[in-house]
Amino acid sequence: MLRHSIGSLFFIIWAVMITVPVAADVTGAFEINFILTPEVEAAQTEAVKFLIEPQTTLQVDFTLSGMTFGTTLDFNNQGVQQAVLELDALLGALMFNVELTFGQDNPPGNVQFVSKKVTTAWNLGGFTFENLAIYEDTSFNNITAPQTPAYQFGNLLTIEGQTTSGLRVTSMFSLCVERGRVTCEDIQTPSGGVLPNELLRFSFYETRVSDIELGGITWDIDMRYQADEPFELGISTQTDLLGFATLFTDLAFIDALRLDSAFIFADLGVGRLSVLLDENLDIFSASFTHQVRFDETTLRFRWGVDPLGLDSLTASLSTRLDDIRFLASARYRRPEDTDPFILFDTATFSLSYSVNALSIEISTQIDADGLNDFELQTGFDF
Repeated sequence: MLRHSIGSLFFIIWAVMITVPVAADVTGAFEINFILTPEVEAAQTEAVKFLIEPQTTLQVDFTLSGMTFGTTLDFNNQGVQQAVLELDALLGALMFNVELTFGQDNPPGNVQFVSKKVTTAWNLGGFTFENLAIYEDTSFNNITAPQTPAYQFGNLLTIEGQTTSGLRVTSMFSLCVERGRVTCEDIQTPSGGVLPNELLRFSFYETRVSDIELGGITWDIDMRYQADEPFELGISTQTDLLGFATLFTDLAFIDALRLDSAFIFADLGVGRLSVLLDENLDIFSASFTHQVRFDETTLRFRWGVDPLGLDSLTASLSTRLDDIRFLASARYRRPEDTDPFILFDTATFSLSYSVNALSIEISTQIDADGLNDFELQTGFDF
């Protein structure tokens, strides 16, 4: 029944797109992705077999009378995997966005409701108030076996603005919404129900005050409290070193002390030193990153160390020539804490070409066992 409803809805959308006046602005993108991966755990005496998985994405947006209607379809050789319907509207000073997501469960062939997200934003007294309400099936996963739907409500309120003295303030208050992810927390009981006092469970509160000028140094202060987690305090500074370099430092106080320092030199590129101290103020781990840029070419190196010595080494190169871009990176790491040396881990290569509305990208990943992934992606915008 739901599949027929979704199909009818898409038919209505396409019918409207075809019949709307010429004044409607229609844009979109079409993308085809071919992913080549070796079969897992193939016998050493057998030739390695590769699996080819095509993935296609179609996105269409059309704007009419100040409202934007959007559809995004993701499908593979098993049919539609995900469908997203979106509406954007500006009603006076109020911005309004609705997003409906449907996905294919397991076994393939059944499309079901996944989530509804409603975002409203408005300006008041120089501050922006944005509220995100989510109604989501937290048990949905199109990889695992079918599960009983478990619907959960979540809400995230964000307030951002600038005071008359020039300070920027951002505050977030969350109920049942995971920090750093626009999704609900799964607080279902083993039987699939929800405890009454968990329906609107507090998740986290965060406030950040930026652009504090004090003693010739720019300070940012970040305070965060998350349910069932210790209070976190972060302090960031930006200092000009006589025009020769700019020093950025980040101090984070959680269970341990983490120090990040970045130096941006006028002529020598960017260097970053990160140190993590444990509760005894002993060095738990550290890393140093150095980045140099020449015109359209960027070189980046990262060394990671721990009390046993060199833990990892990563080198990357990116360059651009007109419409062609090339990326390459290699990573070495110590497989076990007891190993004295770092060994080759992975290498990635990417070559992309874009001109006008057409884009083509080829990427591959290699590990110690050989080819791990090959991907061909092509698309165009309209």
